[in-house]
Amino acid sequence: MYSSYIKEVVAGLIRSGFHEIQVKDMPKWELPPLLFAKAESPVFYMVSILDSSVMEREEYEKWIAKLTLAWQDTAVEYGCRHAVCLTLLVDNQRIPGTVEYVYNKDFLPGEKLHTIWWYINPQNQTILAAKGHPDKLLNIQSILKEAFLADSLPSNDMLSLEQVKERAAYDALPVAKTSNLLITYALLGINVLIFILMYTSGQQDEWIMAFGVERRAVVMQGEFYRLVTALFLHGSLLHLAQNSIYLYFFGSRNELLFGKGDMLLLYFLSGIGGSIASVFFSGHLAIGASGAVFGLIGSILSYSYCHGKKNIGLNYATLVLLAVVGLLSGFLDTNVDVAAHIGGFLTGMIVAGILLALEKESSPQ
Repeated sequence: MYSSYIKEVVAGLIRSGFHEIQVKDMPKWELPPLLFAKAESPVFYMVSILDSSVMEREEYEKWIAKLTLAWQDTAVEYGCRHAVCLTLLVDNQRIPGTVEYVYNKDFLPGEKLHTIWWYINPQNQTILAAKGHPDKLLNIQSILKEAFLADSLPSNDMLSLEQVKERAAYDALPVAKTSNLLITYALLGINVLIFILMYTSGQQDEWIMAFGVERRAVVMQGEFYRLVTALFLHGSLLHLAQNSIYLYFFGSRNELLFGKGDMLLLYFLSGIGGSIASVFFSGHLAIGASGAVFGLIGSILSYSYCHGKKNIGLNYATLVLLAVVGLLSGFLDTNVDVAAHIGGFLTGMIVAGILLALEKESSPQ
């Protein structure tokens, strides 16, 4: 039976977004290696967990060397250019020579594959990287340290490894704070309705002049309502469609993960933040929900950073790429208000960070 400590490490990896890998040519040991992987573009991470009491060193090294070659191709399938293979050798019984065996492992970084070894002793809570090997990788070191503390709980040995995996997978599921997307659909509907009214009235230019964001009107004439009304105006069907797609995609995630009230707060504060940035750094007349929409992207980025990709269906690197591409693309189009995008994005990140910190502070420990 796998030790209580190994079960805790497995649970921590699953909660952190790793998934288990099954291979055909597994060593025929009483406790074979446990394999987990996680793609964080551009790196594909693989973790092998071993119990030193049953490990046959030469057999394992031949097996893992063969497996890592195949994993390089797997990394490419996940859109990653590099692969990292980390072996965690858990020494529950203090087998003589195990520390020296791990510590003296050579670090041979390849062009596409890096093989790393760590020694773990749960009894004295030791984590030791092999000589010259990295001693930090993602949040794995934190998972190992947290497992030291959880290992002392009497309930750990009562569950089988499969039960531990199932419970960890359940814990990793996102906790939706609402059962529907009423706010997202309402915002989409309002945007569409106002667009129809504006263009069927034949006075679209008058609407834009009366309710768009413009420096003189806001600063000199005190028409602060424009900071909000501009969020619901769009200059063309394409403009409306683009913002609606992003609003649905990121608004739905915000509403589910933050709840209706916080989602509305994020939307309007981000939109106002974008409007203010437009007033002071752009200066020309501006309309559109893009500041609010980029704020929703920023808030999801904050959420992903705190809770991981398992909660939103996108990993952190992918979100960063989407945000950067969206922001940079604005510089290629003179009709795009880049200041509003950046202002909304930063506002969304900051407000979401505050909301997440307050939630963590108020949650039971």
